Amino acid sequence: MWRHWLSLLIGIWLFLSPWVIDLASRTATTWNYVVMGILVFLLSIVELSGGGRRSAP
Repeated sequence: MWRHWLSLLIGIWLFLSPWVIDLASRTATTWNYVVMGILVFLLSIVELSGGGRRSAP
């Protein structure tokens, strides 16, 4: 469970990092970080909500 929370924080960091470490002037790099941050964040939310659970065979 803690891994999902860590992934959530990593997603937030990826989203904010272009502005924190002053990469915002590089458009392609900024978009890459923003899109990846959103994807990691959303996938973490799915996992935390239980959407990624598999049923036992």
